[in-house]
Amino acid sequence: MKRFVAIVATLALPACGSSGISATNPANSSAVSSTGSNGATAPLLRRSESPITHVIIVIQENRTTDNLFQGLPGADTQSYGLDSYGNQVTLHATPLEWNGDISHSHGNFVTECNPIPSNLAVCQMNGWNHAQANSPDCPVSGDDYCPYAYVPRSESQPYFDMAAEFAFGDRMFETNEGPSFPAHQELISGTASSAPQFPWRQISANPVPKHSGGGCDSAPGTTVKTIPPEPIGAGEGKPQFPCFDRPTLGDLLTAANVSWRYYQCGTGAGLWHAYDAIQHIWSGGNYSNLVIPQPQQILTDISSNSLAAVSWVTPDGTHSDHPGLGNSGGPSWVGAIVNAVGESSYWNSTAIIVTWDDWGGWYDHVAPHRRNNYNLGFRVPILLISPYVVQPGHVSHVRHEFGSILHFTEETFGTGNLGTTDATSDDLQDSFNYNQSARAFTPISAPAFTPSCNGYKTHEDP
Repeated sequence: MKRFVAIVATLALPACGSSGISATNPANSSAVSSTGSNGATAPLLRRSESPITHVIIVIQENRTTDNLFQGLPGADTQSYGLDSYGNQVTLHATPLEWNGDISHSHGNFVTECNPIPSNLAVCQMNGWNHAQANSPDCPVSGDDYCPYAYVPRSESQPYFDMAAEFAFGDRMFETNEGPSFPAHQELISGTASSAPQFPWRQISANPVPKHSGGGCDSAPGTTVKTIPPEPIGAGEGKPQFPCFDRPTLGDLLTAANVSWRYYQCGTGAGLWHAYDAIQHIWSGGNYSNLVIPQPQQILTDISSNSLAAVSWVTPDGTHSDHPGLGNSGGPSWVGAIVNAVGESSYWNSTAIIVTWDDWGGWYDHVAPHRRNNYNLGFRVPILLISPYVVQPGHVSHVRHEFGSILHFTEETFGTGNLGTTDATSDDLQDSFNYNQSARAFTPISAPAFTPSCNGYKTHEDP
């Protein structure tokens, strides 16, 4: 708790301290701009200039743009890929409920990226036939073409309808080059640093033993692998217990008196339980008000007019889009959230950001810009849903990453930034126009959503 107080005090300072956390408040400036790592520049809007007072960050699982949004009009998708022998491989249809899983470890990222030996920062994007997979029709070793696949439009149609009605980004990249646990840390901190124990290292894997979860209440003996950011190609760092005390966007929001909640299935250690791995929040007296153990509770909070200003929403296993779970419920879950907001009093003040936490091992043709040993990862989809998107069906070609979501939220509420990828990423503002009148909501047609936290246990590999 002493460290928590110290962190909040640091975030409230009017300048950058030795911690590297910036507390610059864009809401107090009318003549500043933001330049992301992709070179895109957008205005840092003052708080009073934006009609957005609610941001909902919906996190789904394990899909690439080529896999889930194949053929989306205006988006850069490709219906074939190359293998390591130079052959052109046509992507084949694989349903959402496919009962297999493809490795999405950092090691498998390197395999699929297949970097040029003379320049490890450049992916050749032709190693997917050597990926490891867990399925009867995908051998563990040898040539494996299961990753060269796309989801049939008949199963993903609600997502396509959201993209057609609102906005989509075809240059959204997973910040980290690895699986769910570090990805969810990136989505709250702008980094997967193992700070403060090993601040120069990144979390590079899910905790072990497999399915042990991850967080400050993990079983004794649970460890997570780490990796140094430099040089590219460096080996693993020292394993450590998966409990950290780095600052988060939640701390910035708290310091600015902005309400927030994180919705997840259950409490305790979990790969998708990001705040359970942050010591000062997990052990804080307000934990039960911030971390909600039933994702579907957000639907009740919307209907009862008790929605927090900022919400992170993770799925249950059967509505996650994660392969290997025998389900196709992701579109119905996301559709339920979008429709609940659109048909409520919150519509004119809300931005819903939907993204997928990692690529899941699936093929994608656009090479990421590798700036170090663990960033950036492969493309993942992003949907931007709001009455203020620039036009229906807008496709952003600006390079985004997970830090862009944090940057957008920080600008919206004038919190300052953490000094991590939130400070170097773009702010998603190319897809919004706050000078236009709020567009009326058009409901999304999707299968009925049945609330459940059954099937939460995933097939994530360490």
